[in-house]
Amino acid sequence: MEKESARHRESIWSVPSSWRDAYFKLFVALVIAATALVAWHEVARGAADGNVETFLAIARGLSPVVVVVAAWSVVSVEVGRMFSEWYLNRRYAKGLAKGRAEGRAQGRAQGRAEGSARERKRWESWNRARMAAEEQGNEFGEPPPADGDDHQTGDRA
Repeated sequence: MEKESARHRESIWSVPSSWRDAYFKLFVALVIAATALVAWHEVARGAADGNVETFLAIARGLSPVVVVVAAWSVVSVEVGRMFSEWYLNRRYAKGLAKGRAEGRAQGRAQGRAEGSARERKRWESWNRARMAAEEQGNEFGEPPPADGDDHQTGDRA
């Protein structure tokens, strides 16, 4: 059996399968409300002579209403789906931006930590060479490493 895609739709009303339950719940609730209103209207009007005639009048009044209720249910579900996707995408984008900002800050902090370790090693190396030259009685003419310079390229960090 093939796996249903996210865009799979069901019924002649083209309801997305993931929203089918919401559509049918809304449809049933609206049909019940419409039936109650049409029944109240026909009974209050009192134009029918008996129970059967009243029932047929309610059915005649309800027929076009059910089509409208079905269409209204589809529109309501689609609009609800559209707004929920918009809201969730917006929340996702905000979370993504926040995560990226935190990642950049964390990367900068880590880069500074690595840079300071490199700087410390450069100074230690320079100092060892200076002390070795002094022990041997040689003149040490190498300038100390500049702060923030990359020792190999001379670029500022």
